[in-house]
Amino acid sequence: MERDIEIAQIKHALAILRTRYAGYQRLARILKSGFLAVGLMLTIGALAAAVKLFMVDALYGLFCLAALLIFAPALVWMIRSTGLRWIDLAAPRMRGIYHPDFFSPDCPPRPSRSEAEVTEQQIAAYEQRLSELGES
Repeated sequence: MERDIEIAQIKHALAILRTRYAGYQRLARILKSGFLAVGLMLTIGALAAAVKLFMVDALYGLFCLAALLIFAPALVWMIRSTGLRWIDLAAPRMRGIYHPDFFSPDCPPRPSRSEAEVTEQQIAAYEQRLSELGES
């Protein structure tokens, strides 16, 4: 009987966590598409400025195009090398006393984790507990 109650509680908690995580994923897709749209508009504007400069003076236009061809991919590479995920940007950060390791003297100070990362870990722990109880 206790096993069935625990399984029901875990399934309920999993449903809540999965709903929360789905919301973070939705917001991450919105952020990604928004940033891509803004980046595309800025790129088109920079190309238009380069073409206009090229019409005024060919050397200035070539310089502007070369700068775009060098700095735009470098910026994209730098952002990708940080390892940030869109879902981490969409989810709030855990700071201060709300951080799980805040009161633990054994844990060194570490960068704050996003709520999405904590939710992923909780979902994995609940799914493992369900598998231990023999429930799919």
